[in-house]
Amino acid sequence: MAKEGKLTDQPLLVIDGIQILYDESHRASLTVRKDEIYSIESIEKGNEKAVEDYGDKAKGGVVLIITKGGKELSEKPASEQKILFLEGNRKLSRKKVEKINPDDIESLNVIKGREDVKKYTKKAYDGVIFITMKEGRSAR
Repeated sequence: MAKEGKLTDQPLLVIDGIQILYDESHRASLTVRKDEIYSIESIEKGNEKAVEDYGDKAKGGVVLIITKGGKELSEKPASEQKILFLEGNRKLSRKKVEKINPDDIESLNVIKGREDVKKYTKKAYDGVIFITMKEGRSAR
């Protein structure tokens, strides 16, 4: 996937469980800082298990990134995680988010930790994910 520091294919990025099909247009919009990263794992292109798990989007390889906040969340069962998903000021359900075509996403901004989340909501959420859609696209 990488050659001399450049991506040679379109890997599927999975950041704390959120899938993003990476291309050059995403370069400036990914907002995960290196000091927020807990772990990174890569799966080579053509890996049958990756394609089985993630579908055809994974044919170019997969980069799995877990942030420090995501590690805390991953220790909880998904059914116990309370994540607030926002597109602009509009709240989205987890089901609605799962139906979004990753190609329609311009950027994701992830806020984790209850203290940081309190800046955005008074309710007891474990994290907030801000979703910015590409121009002309919507999560509806």
